[in-house]
Formats: sequence, structure tokens, C-alpha cells
Amino acid sequence: MRTAALIVLLTVPAWHLALAAPGNGFGLAGGPTAHSVRLTFLDGTSQRYTSAGLGVTGDAQFVVNERWSLDSFLSLTLERSHGDVTATLSNGMAGFQVRRWFGQFFMGAHLGEYTELLRDATHAQTVYGPGMGAAVGQERPDGLIWSAQLDLPRKLIAPGEVRVGLLLQVGWRWY
Repeated sequence: MRTAALIVLLTVPAWHLALAAPGNGFGLAGGPTAHSVRLTFLDGTSQRYTSAGLGVTGDAQFVVNERWSLDSFLSLTLERSHGDVTATLSNGMAGFQVRRWFGQFFMGAHLGEYTELLRDATHAQTVYGPGMGAAVGQERPDGLIWSAQLDLPRKLIAPGEVRVGLLLQVGWRWY
């Protein structure tokens, strides 16, 4: 009897996940974010800094079928940097993501346009450029969503520029 109960407990959640499919709708999510930046200039000098803060993302998901969806999104973050550059950073990203679904779980790849406003005590600077990234997450049938998103923006400040961003989010999708 215990074996039968264990088999039911193990197979019901898997059966439920297999039947779940993404839905069309609007989502709103937020959570912690961090960036790591290394700039190497033509004269050989370099700067490194990291930043951490909070981000929020709004999106519209359009389902192609139970395995694929298209997602347009807008993300905004507010962060504080440390290292060679100490400033307040406001980052924005508008992008388009393709998601491959495995029941409630997804993996996605995206392209986007990134912008950053860097403000310190003496000046403000805005940089922008294209970028790409990847995401993994889950969307439950009740609307709860979570995701981890990795971004690789190119802001075109310096030829040896390397930027990496991470955004962890929890939110809700309205169908």
C-alpha cells in the first residue's frame, strides 16, 4: 500500500507538469539585480566595477503552441556601483525573447536594446547599445512566475568592454 501511495505521489506532479502549457497574457515581476563591468580603453587603462540593486520587468507573452512562445519585455533597474566607479546606475532594456517550454518550465534567448544612466556627484553619463541574453524560469497555471535572466549588453564605450548582468524575478501573469 505504501508503495502504491509513493508511486501516485511521484507521478501526479509529473503528470501535472506535462499538461501545463504557457498562456497569452501580461506579466509583471521584480527582484534583485547585479552587474559586473570591465572597461579597457585604447590607451591601455581599465576600469572595473560591480553594481547591485532592484529591477522590475513588464512583458507581453504570445503563445505559438504548447512548446514555444514569443515575449516582448521592458526591464528597468536602479543600482549602486562599487569599485573604480562609484555611482547610481539606472538601467533599461527593451527586448524580444523566444521561449521553449517544458511543461511549466522554460528556457529562453533574447535580443534587446540596453541603456544606462550613470550619475555620480559631479556628472551624468548615458550609454546605450545592443545586447543579448538567456533566461530560465517557471510559470505556474495560477499565474505565479519566477525567472533568472542573464544579460550580455554591449554599451560601446570601449573596445575591450565586458558587461554581464543577472536579474532574479518573481511576479504574476494575467491571462
